Amino acid sequence: MEHSSAPAPVLLRHRHHPVPTLGMALPLPASTRCLLPLSLGLFQAALLLFFALFITYDEHSAAPTNSEDVEHAAKQLHSTFPFFQDIQVMLVVGLGLLLAFLPRYGLSALTHNFLLLNVSAQWALMLQGLLHHLQHGKAVLGLHSMLSAEFAAVTVLISAGAVLGRTSPSQLLAMALCEVPIYLASEWLIITRLGVLDVGGTITIHVFACY
Repeated sequence: MEHSSAPAPVLLRHRHHPVPTLGMALPLPASTRCLLPLSLGLFQAALLLFFALFITYDEHSAAPTNSEDVEHAAKQLHSTFPFFQDIQVMLVVGLGLLLAFLPRYGLSALTHNFLLLNVSAQWALMLQGLLHHLQHGKAVLGLHSMLSAEFAAVTVLISAGAVLGRTSPSQLLAMALCEVPIYLASEWLIITRLGVLDVGGTITIHVFACY
């Protein structure tokens, strides 16, 4: 008795449209590619409007009017600004180049790092100003508030390393917008309410970002 077997189907590969292999991302439709610049433009316009209307400098960062304010501003600049500068270099260069060794996601790791750092820091500045530094209807901006905003951005950059290559830039932005408020609430609960002495941000930054 003869058994007839049909030939197995053969996948044809077009010259201009190769069959995607495992791990290769499918090309995004045009509507999805337009979502990122549109959302970034709207978000940045809203932040600029907020900073123009509701942000003011603290009394020591504003233009000093007497010698005592000048001395305090100079002292704060020489004591706090080098620390702020070191943190900024660590975020831009350190965390940006930390994942640059990946053969397929080196360039995207750098670009996503810069994008998330800017968005997260601005978003944290606005939320911190509304929650903790609101005076006379204005959010106060200073070196210490910018340092706190950078610490909030660190959590987003650490978490982005876990999903790098599996998420789109729009999804990373959504993660940043959700993670920063949760970080601020967690920091307030641990530091202010519970009175935990978190040296180096081990609990509020590193453990929070990992989980």
